[in-house]
Amino acid sequence: MEKITKKNIAFVSESGKDIGYGHLYRAIAIAESFLSKGCEVTFFCNEDVNRLINEKLPGVSVNKWNLLDEECSKYDIIVFDVHRNSFARYAWLINELNRFTTVTIIDYAYREYALPTDMVFQVGYRPYKSNITENIIGNKKSIYYSGTDYLIFRKEFDEVPKHIPREKAQNIMVSMGGSDPSKITEKVAESIELIKFPLKITYFFGSGFSDLRVKNIKQRLSQSVHNNSFQKNVNNMAMIMSKQDIAIINGGNTRFELAKLGVPFLTVSIHEKQQNISAMISNNGIGHSIGVVDKVNKSDIAKSIKEFINNKDERNAMSDNMKDGFALSTNSNLVDNVLKKANSYGV
Repeated sequence: MEKITKKNIAFVSESGKDIGYGHLYRAIAIAESFLSKGCEVTFFCNEDVNRLINEKLPGVSVNKWNLLDEECSKYDIIVFDVHRNSFARYAWLINELNRFTTVTIIDYAYREYALPTDMVFQVGYRPYKSNITENIIGNKKSIYYSGTDYLIFRKEFDEVPKHIPREKAQNIMVSMGGSDPSKITEKVAESIELIKFPLKITYFFGSGFSDLRVKNIKQRLSQSVHNNSFQKNVNNMAMIMSKQDIAIINGGNTRFELAKLGVPFLTVSIHEKQQNISAMISNNGIGHSIGVVDKVNKSDIAKSIKEFINNKDERNAMSDNMKDGFALSTNSNLVDNVLKKANSYGV
């Protein structure tokens, strides 16, 4: 077996109320795997996320993204996981990084935006385990990876028991990501209020939810027939997820985390592109798609939730199908390929 030497790695990532925190959490998950192999890791970010990163990765250094120019000579590998509208900001770096291994992490749906790095991991569900191709842009050869072998999960999702479906679906989680700029949380909450039999609902809020917004949601639900609870910036999400009967989400990597655990879920999409992804994976037995948030009314959402609660056979079949398809740890596939490539540079 080829010896893989330890490397010094820079992660360039973005987060914020407008774009959410999915890119950053994905980068954190990959960084966990590199750290487990003895590598050194530093983050370069577009905003102050020291606390968030250090909660997940204690002791890891965090710098402003624009310091990478003067710092890049310290690193063997540079990993970019940024919003698609920001790739132009970093394109100038690529020509200066020829002696490093460069990596882009990008959603499969937006693969055409990828930087021309040495390796491009197109993250997202595909109806196959692995596909590896080469692409030439100018004089740059990039290796493209896609398939379920390259999905990204935080370490905690390998460490908790799988979900066991119950006869009666009672516990429901609502989680719309780190910031939910489309305010799907509020629409789903008002939809659930149309369901008149009591449920146990847990609302999850990410770092991008202001205290005022959370307070307003709580006030709206103060007279609810349901047993509502509210969680913000949760650290043990995998364990909490595994105990839910149903999840209501908007998509993103959360759908794959739930699928890995076998928790049945419904999705309300932000826009048509996300809806197309949700519909495609729903056709493969992974989640159930309700529709785009501004094209479905509250009654439609409530009806979908009630039908899902009452359809035990659908929930059980979905849980079994998802657990079978997402059983193995996948981060190591990505990390080992990157380290092997970096090792071939001889740096």
